[in-house]
Amino acid sequence: VKIVNSIDGAYSNLKTNNILHLAEIAARNIRYGQDSIKIYEFGRVFNTAPAVKSDYDYEYDTLSLAVAGRWNDNQWEKPESTATLLRKTQGILETFLSAFDLNLNKVNQTNPLLHPGQQISYTLNDETVAMIGVVRPELQKHVGLKTALVYAEVNLDFLTDKLATNANPEIVDFPAIKWELTFKVPSTMLAGDLSTAVHNLSPKFLEDIQIISSFKKDEEDFRRVSYRFLFQDKTKTLSNEEVDKIVDNMRDQLKEKHNLEIVS
Repeated sequence: VKIVNSIDGAYSNLKTNNILHLAEIAARNIRYGQDSIKIYEFGRVFNTAPAVKSDYDYEYDTLSLAVAGRWNDNQWEKPESTATLLRKTQGILETFLSAFDLNLNKVNQTNPLLHPGQQISYTLNDETVAMIGVVRPELQKHVGLKTALVYAEVNLDFLTDKLATNANPEIVDFPAIKWELTFKVPSTMLAGDLSTAVHNLSPKFLEDIQIISSFKKDEEDFRRVSYRFLFQDKTKTLSNEEVDKIVDNMRDQLKEKHNLEIVS
């Protein structure tokens, strides 16, 4: 968004996203010797069209994320592929979004700064709530970045509006039961897709799903993804036996419908 009569020509535009800024930060850190880059920033972006659910017509607050290089520091194995970085970052993004209990749709998008075919947005009522994708190679080259960069962005104005709408959440006095399970997830499947598959089964008393970890051995064609499931009844204390039956049924359905197996 161009600024009319700007004081400094180097700052004559308002940014419509944070992609270039975080790409430059990632490139600078890699030049300084960092090999595991994870960046987040809270900020404001601007648009040429009015922004819905914003106090200001043409601007809104965002949370932007960028990931490049190795996923963990001091790994001895080879760096993750671009597809793996994208899956892991998407898992974090979807876990964050799931906390708001929104029925979001995944749709393809065409952001010109992101790689075609490697970007997706999350929408509700035709409004974009979040997006994620791999930065285009041309932009990586422009900032001197020699490794792939995954970028994600969340519309905070939209989410805070939802929080304000649900300002009085229901308080449950009865304790929850946590189950941690590790699944064999195909390399072509996103960690968040399994969470979605479980939610679609509508298990009784399931309140939340969290992705704990993701691990892949070089000789295996699948990943070991660990999840934490939270079960809670609003009217009474659940017994371990009740949850055992729910988990057994959930495991059988995942095996039958998606060929997913539990490792532990």
